[in-house]
Amino acid sequence: MEWLSENEVYVSDKATWGRAAHPLVVAEETLIEDEPAGRGLLARRDIQAGEALFQVPYHLCFTKDVAVRRFAALGVPAIANEEEYMALAALLLYEKGLVESRRAGSANLGSFWEPYLDMLPSSPRESEPTNEFRKQSSETLNALWLWDEDDLEWLLGSPTRTAARTLRAKVEKEYHEACDRLYRHFPHVFDREGAFSLKNFLWAFGVLFSRAVSLPAEDGLLALVPYADLVNHSPFCTSFIDSRPAEFPYSFRAASSPKREEWWQRVLGRRGGTRSAADGTGSSLYRDAAQREVVAYADRFYDKFEQVYVTYGQKSNAELLLLYGFVSDRNPYNSVEVCVSLNSSGLANDSIAERKRMYLRACGREPDNPECFPLYADRYPLELMQFLRFAALTEEDVAGYSDLDQVDVTRPLSRTNEVAARDALIGACKSALEAYPTSADEDDAALKDKSMAKLLTRNQRLSVRLRRSEKRILERTIAGVQREIQSLKL
Repeated sequence: MEWLSENEVYVSDKATWGRAAHPLVVAEETLIEDEPAGRGLLARRDIQAGEALFQVPYHLCFTKDVAVRRFAALGVPAIANEEEYMALAALLLYEKGLVESRRAGSANLGSFWEPYLDMLPSSPRESEPTNEFRKQSSETLNALWLWDEDDLEWLLGSPTRTAARTLRAKVEKEYHEACDRLYRHFPHVFDREGAFSLKNFLWAFGVLFSRAVSLPAEDGLLALVPYADLVNHSPFCTSFIDSRPAEFPYSFRAASSPKREEWWQRVLGRRGGTRSAADGTGSSLYRDAAQREVVAYADRFYDKFEQVYVTYGQKSNAELLLLYGFVSDRNPYNSVEVCVSLNSSGLANDSIAERKRMYLRACGREPDNPECFPLYADRYPLELMQFLRFAALTEEDVAGYSDLDQVDVTRPLSRTNEVAARDALIGACKSALEAYPTSADEDDAALKDKSMAKLLTRNQRLSVRLRRSEKRILERTIAGVQREIQSLKL
């Protein structure tokens, strides 16, 4: 908090002339539905709906612009060609490396962002800290895609397990490509045996996936925002993090070009060329950015000491666990993927099966590959039913059509086709349920048995909660579609 205050983040617990006391206080440990959720933000006092929760000056954020300036001063202008996640990961790893090397006895001045870096969660399985950097953080990254294989086995049958493996493989591929494309050309900056190891690269992306925000007012610009990233998610909250013109003047904003250059030198620790470090800070574009701040507004009234939330978006439990490491049993946006194909429809060998296959190929689809759709507790997408209507087409349905493209599957074609499409959906749901080694009732019993639940690790409990929620959606879908079939047969 001291670092924030020193760098113009208003966190004072005392009111000043024309400005109320800051409404929030940091809680070292919070809960999300009885599971530890790390740090969070609580209401220091009653907070009114529409009140600003925090204001963080834009120039304190990790953005690609900062990364470009940082590495340009180090003789690596190629960072400007990297996409946002790669640029921010490089900046995060380089600054983290400076902190660790300074604490290991190096003569460098460390990182301007050191207090913020100290607050970031550590890598998974680092229960025994190996250096001072990791001792500073009481949290651990727990995103599903970073779990080991033993924990992933608890999600056997869930499509989320495949998603986790796919995401991890993609990030590892990005690392090896970055090594070939960039890191190996500048070994004095990108130490692949130290700060830029694969393990640290995974940590950086874990931090970005779980803490970086996309700012709508900045055309979706990606940013790591100190302090703002402590606020936790609620699926029932509508408040979100964005930027706006600064309400109160910042010294950095009002400063002359030499003063802004001095600030950049402080950020860069006076390494690299003195002039190139602040290159462009006098431009109108940069002055505009320097006059902005990151903010979130309360979407409702908060009582004193109540935890304050924002929304991370309308995400399913699978997405929340995959990227953030938690689930919500009351999540109204929860869903589970179900996959269907011509083969799974049960009608793959009908008399027009080959025509269907040729049509899908002409549309750029591989007929043997499954098409996946989200199922929700109370609905399924229209696109799913349209695909199943197509898969269930018979010669009678297409009589009089010279091409399947003329058949309108956006509306019911016949009672027989509607029943067949729904039968195929029920079959897909039952197949999905059979892939799990346990039933939803068994999962429910395991969680309700307090003595049994205590024997499970946090990751195992989260896995049971996720797979139970997925099975409940599949079961509700089956029951709902069966009622639809009964209505069609009346």
